Amino acid sequence: MIKRSIYYVTRKKKRSLIIMMILTIILSCLYISSSITIAATQLEKTMYEAANTSLSVTKKDQSLFDYREYKEIKQAKGYTLYYEGLTQPRNLHVIEAQQSVKRDDLSDEYKNVMSYLATNQTKSHALFKSGNFVLKKGRHIQETDCNKVMVHEQFAKKNHLALHDFINLDNNKKYEIIGIFSGKKQERYTGLTSDFSENMLFMDYSSQQTNNVHKIIMYFDHLKDTRLMMKQLEKNHPDAFVEMDTQTYEETLEAITHIQYIIKVIVCSLIVVALVVLSLILILWLRERLYEIGILLSVGFHKSEILGQFICELLFVSIPAAVLSFGLGHIFLKYVINVLLKNAYSLLLEYGFRQEGMTFIGSYGILAGVIIISVITTCGMFLIKKPQEILSKMS
Repeated sequence: MIKRSIYYVTRKKKRSLIIMMILTIILSCLYISSSITIAATQLEKTMYEAANTSLSVTKKDQSLFDYREYKEIKQAKGYTLYYEGLTQPRNLHVIEAQQSVKRDDLSDEYKNVMSYLATNQTKSHALFKSGNFVLKKGRHIQETDCNKVMVHEQFAKKNHLALHDFINLDNNKKYEIIGIFSGKKQERYTGLTSDFSENMLFMDYSSQQTNNVHKIIMYFDHLKDTRLMMKQLEKNHPDAFVEMDTQTYEETLEAITHIQYIIKVIVCSLIVVALVVLSLILILWLRERLYEIGILLSVGFHKSEILGQFICELLFVSIPAAVLSFGLGHIFLKYVINVLLKNAYSLLLEYGFRQEGMTFIGSYGILAGVIIISVITTCGMFLIKKPQEILSKMS
């Protein structure tokens, strides 16, 4: 049986090559689909743990509080401080809405105002991590900065400002522009110019010369520590609102899920098309071998032996197809999935070659099942007939 299978595969080279290409497409799609599922699942788990290893603390009445009482928490590995307010730039003009109702009841201190967020670092701020704001020039604010500021590109353009220029604010301090960003945040219009994204500043926290904050975010190494500390803070600070910082995780996960769905639809479509083509080729292939089937049955070969021969032929062809599929799938995952799902492929490789091999073996097992089912289905319509009936039709 095995010798006959090898002989047929090597003798019908063109036909074997066509089937090999089809099997390569099917196996590549199965392998890629399985890898995407594993990568996305691991990425979601890792992102969940990373996003939920931080706690944000604010007062329930939105008032200021001293952040130093929270710095005594030994489990925390870092802090981000937020202090919000309004300021008036001197000799500069803010962005104003072209078609909006202007309030006439505003005093001079609420005209030409900008909102600012004083913090010890901006890189991990939700507005930048979610992509609402994008750093265009310069760098982010760091903990060691003093009298530094980041401005919106529209505000900088209107006032002809560039990196390392200085601006004066109403606190009689000069701030150096170290970063220029773009984008839009969710705006709520109250009639002040500070409502607009273009009129928002980020400045270093140390320039405020205060220990008060509106919000503090604490970072921990493990999700377990975060949950434990959350319970302790809620118990010890009943006037504070403590929550896990999950905004970035939820927004990123939504995008990944959407991309994963699109890729899976494409892959499944390719599998269905390839299976249909494979079934049609098998039917044509078996029709040409009716005489061979009739002879084998008439000389005493069992139907199961004939089925075994046909299955072995396809399995032999699937061996070089498996090598090609592994290479193509590896390249696709490395250069395409890594771009779409960012760290998904690197997370998959954390399992090592063994896990990647197990994924491929599982995909090949599915292909082998598909081959067996296809052969049994297509051969069944011929093998149910008697040898005499088959040979008489051929004559």
